[in-house]
Amino acid sequence: MGGFFLRRAARQPGSLREIFCVPRAASGTLARMSFTELTEAFFTKAAGWEAVKNARGLLAGGKVLSSNWSPPLLKGVVAEGGSSYRAGLVIKGPVDIDNLCPCRASREGGVICAHSVAVGLHHVLSNKPAPRGSDTATPLPARLGATRP
Repeated sequence: MGGFFLRRAARQPGSLREIFCVPRAASGTLARMSFTELTEAFFTKAAGWEAVKNARGLLAGGKVLSSNWSPPLLKGVVAEGGSSYRAGLVIKGPVDIDNLCPCRASREGGVICAHSVAVGLHHVLSNKPAPRGSDTATPLPARLGATRP
């Protein structure tokens, strides 16, 4: 009895938010999926390359003001134009994702928007370990003809 079924999630009365494809366990109950790792590849698969491209632009422009990941909730603030969005995602599994951003693309199109992806990328980059050896000072190269005391 395995397979997939569609689950519709409405955030506001009368409005369809997103359609999820959720695996069904052999017993007929929903399969519980463990998901805790956020990566750029995950956001590309979940939101698409165009949302990731636009999110990178927001990130490079310093528009992401904060990000926080406490599974299953990813949240943060993104400033764009004259507005600031409290964006984020509720990530229950690889395909069970709810977008929390109030932007127009999210509300009307039901898509995972660049604002929420930018919050995720901000978190991924801010928690990336520093490159090995970056905590030590790099000695300056000696100039030609200079002598050391």
